[in-house]
Amino acid sequence: MSSEEELSIDAKWREVAAQWFYRDQLGFTSLPGKPDPTLSTYMARSLYYACFGDGVVSETEHNWILGFLASKGFSVALLEELKQRRSEGFTGSFVVGEKVVELMNNGHLKQAGRVLIYDAIRACSSDGFDPDERIVTVLVAKALGIDETEFAAIEQLVKDEEEMKVRRIRLLFPNGHPCLDEKYLQ
Repeated sequence: MSSEEELSIDAKWREVAAQWFYRDQLGFTSLPGKPDPTLSTYMARSLYYACFGDGVVSETEHNWILGFLASKGFSVALLEELKQRRSEGFTGSFVVGEKVVELMNNGHLKQAGRVLIYDAIRACSSDGFDPDERIVTVLVAKALGIDETEFAAIEQLVKDEEEMKVRRIRLLFPNGHPCLDEKYLQ
């Protein structure tokens, strides 16, 4: 099998993974379409921007973001860029928050603002939602037209889902598992 064939197979399986993600996580019956590469880049970077609110993007946050974006079918080129940026270190200029807001306020993407904030909270929460990360995320939310009440509801949803995840894992693995993260042990 040639490497070109392998790439086309990989692309097909990435699409299957993305279809599963959008169906399971968001209730979509089809993929929302191929996003503009510029938008994908800024959406991905905005997750890092939120996580950088405390001055560092932890390895846990970085791995969560890469896994999340890969499961949504984001391009390999973008994932490699983000991986490289992680190894070089992030700076506060990594993302311009205004650009995220500008892009998110175009067309049907206005509907995606709450999803972006939800994903940012989840990314930050992968190692604990630091108060400084929350400040940055609230600022982006406000710029996207999401008020404090809506933000609090999204934040609570993330907390509720994490509690349910802990319950599920503890029920399914009452005696632990060699691969299980210690935080899920009783």
